[in-house]
Amino acid sequence: MKNIPEEYGGLKKHAEGGQLSSMSTVKASIGNKEYTLYEAKAEEEKRQGLKGVTDLNDDEGMIFYNEVPEDVVYVMEGCEIPLTLCFFDDEGDCISVKQGHPLNNETIEEKGVSFVVELNENADVQPGDTLDLPGDDDEYVMHVLAPDGTI
Repeated sequence: MKNIPEEYGGLKKHAEGGQLSSMSTVKASIGNKEYTLYEAKAEEEKRQGLKGVTDLNDDEGMIFYNEVPEDVVYVMEGCEIPLTLCFFDDEGDCISVKQGHPLNNETIEEKGVSFVVELNENADVQPGDTLDLPGDDDEYVMHVLAPDGTI
């Protein structure tokens, strides 16, 4: 298995075949909690998800990106741990939170989704919570300078 930095704890111990070791991570917050999320960008990464991971720290998870909002369907087939699936719209607002049960083939569906975050079972995320990713700062301020250079 490739080296995964120590700060990624639980996933390091149980990443089957090292599939997570080649994935980038992002620090994100949901509500008032910070997470380290593995980024599933490529189709193969999205298909693999957290399959084969048998332990997940409370501050770890995986994020899936959609280029445009779309209807999504997830199954827990091959996933050995219970997960909380958090569905977000294109503004980063949580649409819904659903529980995923290990090795289950039942579908978990949501409409109009831009981001899905998989976290440990019973994560404290509620509909209406906001996903904050690096570079998401929408607060732009324009200052007009006076002739003397003051604001």
